[in-house]
Amino acid sequence: MAERHSTKKSLLPAAEYVRMSLGMQERSPDQQRAEIAALAEKEGCQIVHSFSDEAVTGDSGPEERPGFRAMLEAAQ
Repeated sequence: MAERHSTKKSLLPAAEYVRMSLGMQERSPDQQRAEIAALAEKEGCQIVHSFSDEAVTGDSGPEERPGFRAMLEAAQ
């Protein structure tokens, strides 16, 4: 009997990180998540973890971004 190979591709696990300043950013967290989900699907990824820092400025360092730090720790 011949072996059958699945044509279904495994999705690559991925994490998403969303950050938004206090009212100083054009894209809301929900918009960012939607864009990330669309990109993940296009690239064959599945979002398995979500991290965020809302009301945090882009000038903030990692020590002021608990969600970012958690993402880095989860990646190790």
